[in-house]
Amino acid sequence: MTRHVLKMDPRYLRLQFEKAVGKSIPKILTELITNSDDSYKRMAKESDPQMFNEGFGKIDIVANRRKRTIRVVDQAQGISKKEMEDKFVWYGKESEDRVRGMQTRSLFGKGLRDVLFTQKVGIVKSIKDGVSYIAKFHWSKPKGSEIVQPIIDIKRGPKVNKDLRTNWGISEDGTLVEFKFREDVQFPRHETLLAKISNFYMLRMINSNSERKVTLTSFDRSKKEKTDLIQYVFPTGETITKKPLVMDYEDVKFPVELEILRSTVSLTQGALGYEEREGGLLVLDEENNVPDLTLFSFDTDPSASRLYGVLRIIGAGSFIRDKLNASPPEAILSEEREGLVRSHQFYRTLAKLINPILKPIVK
Repeated sequence: MTRHVLKMDPRYLRLQFEKAVGKSIPKILTELITNSDDSYKRMAKESDPQMFNEGFGKIDIVANRRKRTIRVVDQAQGISKKEMEDKFVWYGKESEDRVRGMQTRSLFGKGLRDVLFTQKVGIVKSIKDGVSYIAKFHWSKPKGSEIVQPIIDIKRGPKVNKDLRTNWGISEDGTLVEFKFREDVQFPRHETLLAKISNFYMLRMINSNSERKVTLTSFDRSKKEKTDLIQYVFPTGETITKKPLVMDYEDVKFPVELEILRSTVSLTQGALGYEEREGGLLVLDEENNVPDLTLFSFDTDPSASRLYGVLRIIGAGSFIRDKLNASPPEAILSEEREGLVRSHQFYRTLAKLINPILKPIVK
């Protein structure tokens, strides 16, 4: 008998990375911004608020059009060398933070690598407890191999001093993630980037959170600087219905909190896709993560153009995670970061619960 270990073609890995975020700027930045947000959530849960520094809650996005780079910087917990190895080296493995019961959006620890391995150059720099660490993401041929593979180099960084902190933009503990766009990805202008980040459905809860301060600073080719605060303000409207519900699925009773509102003006809906959509029901789990934005059967119905609201499913986040950990694993969320899988029975059960409530409103 000859035993062989299954080998994976790097082209397949590239496809997996690409499938997750592709060329979508909002999806790319969502992975980095939510990582920072998760770190701040853990700080708030584990520490005395009086111990927080002045930068608590800040997430700075810096876009350099001339260099074709974007960096996202926070002043949160920072990441040590050991934590980088735990978080970055295994792809498709349950997040170590999740295993330890820590709050994090990442289900299988893929998001950051999906971003950094699809772009030209990717690097993570972090300061934790006064020590700096660096992780570099790149494609190259390992020693003795003829095949280009995804490589992560992790090392202790230079001595932390005032100049390093100024250069990295980290005052105490925190993390900087920077990547350079591929040539085939169009680098957005400041106003376009601001609008896309502000409105993207996965970021709306962060952008509307008073405990967060997300800023966008852009440098154009002439090094001219422009800075704006990123905020999301829900549409103005009146509540049509607000009620508690229960969704029965696989012998589990999920408490559901539903609020449907009517905007004073028409909103763009499902026909424009996730990146441009203004209306719809923002689906939340118990940790305020946003897995979807939908009006179910009425996604493209012109009569539903003014509808928006919130649909919170208590327990959905942990249930989705448990399904991914099952044998065989089961995906309820789309790998393309485009919401719940429409063909999955979980979504269909939810639609069966909400459609009868939407129908008379739309009519």
